[in-house]
Amino acid sequence: MATPRAHAHSRSSYSVLLLQKLLSLRDGVSPLTLVLDTVRESGVPLVEEMMLRAKTGAAAKTDKTAIVYVASHLAPRRRSPHVDVFVERRGQPLDVFRQAILAAVSAVSAAGPKKVLVVVDSLCQIARQDPLRAAAFVSSLVSPAASVVGLYHTDGVGASSSTMSGPSPLHRGKPHPFRILCHLATAVLRILPLHEEVARKRARDRAEEVPRFGWAEGEGWPYGYSDAALRYGTRRDLVGGTPEALDRRGLLVTMELRRRSGRAVVEQYVVVLGTEKKAAVPAARPASATSTPAPAPAPAQIAFPWQPGAVPCANITVMADHPLFAAARDPREDDRPDDGSGDEDAPTSTFDLGLTDKQRRDREGIVLPYFDAQTDIGAGEGGRILYDMGREDDFDDEEDEI
Repeated sequence: MATPRAHAHSRSSYSVLLLQKLLSLRDGVSPLTLVLDTVRESGVPLVEEMMLRAKTGAAAKTDKTAIVYVASHLAPRRRSPHVDVFVERRGQPLDVFRQAILAAVSAVSAAGPKKVLVVVDSLCQIARQDPLRAAAFVSSLVSPAASVVGLYHTDGVGASSSTMSGPSPLHRGKPHPFRILCHLATAVLRILPLHEEVARKRARDRAEEVPRFGWAEGEGWPYGYSDAALRYGTRRDLVGGTPEALDRRGLLVTMELRRRSGRAVVEQYVVVLGTEKKAAVPAARPASATSTPAPAPAPAQIAFPWQPGAVPCANITVMADHPLFAAARDPREDDRPDDGSGDEDAPTSTFDLGLTDKQRRDREGIVLPYFDAQTDIGAGEGGRILYDMGREDDFDDEEDEI
């Protein structure tokens, strides 16, 4: 029988594999994936990780994947080495824009790749401009050969409301496009700042007031961290009070995967983006008395998903198992003697339930009643309990008669 600790480890490993499968979009696990981010934590790095896995993952060796990047607003063109086709919306109606995307997908599919990944950089812009047709627009892009990953900025106006409101009577009382997209999506990834959740946990452990961030602060404007802050690790200087052990490249990702049966799998992860580049080892030189000392090794360089030569990240941990969020271990458990039973997960108590050596010997020498009943001594008299009183029993014959 598996111990609870082994069962928890198996469950964590399964959850990590499930997120890796979703990021790689293997076996059609999610035809429509919705990535929700905020001003304080952008979802673009995670989208770049998904595009990197589509190009260099294990599935890319057998089935080539083409990436069609859809820019739905007048932002600078995303310079990514993973994009094959770039489709921009330059004041076009939504129907014309959809036809341009489908034409690009058809052209790429005819060229050879079996799978196509369509990335929409800003669904909130489409939902704001065409709220009644945003859901139909996204659904029309999904096909057996094409998966869609849409980025939605939840800091937009009306993202938290359940119904639309506006001057047009057609919008009043109808569900908000954000709610419809969350309902249609087969997987939802919510990106949250890791250092903020660590600050909340530290406050709860110290029985202090939980800090507020973003719109919950009440006054001011949410401060967004750019890619430079992610790359050079300046987040700890921007928000004080974070522990030294906090990896500044980490993201807190909440996954909600909807299975075909309708059951949703919800889990939180700590994803550390970027991998260290292997530096070239210089050739060893013969030592001499006049030789200069060897220079200090250069610091390790980090390759992020949007840079050439990057590899998929492997540092993915379930939030409950991460050192920053794991429950504190009682040091007294390490000093507890082992009873030899091999069950380390057995419940403990404040007093000792073990047996002494004499009690173990007495337990082995106990003669049960049916043993005596099978002999000539107990024949016809039934089973008798044979027990010899010891000093520790403190038995008194006079008290027994009373």
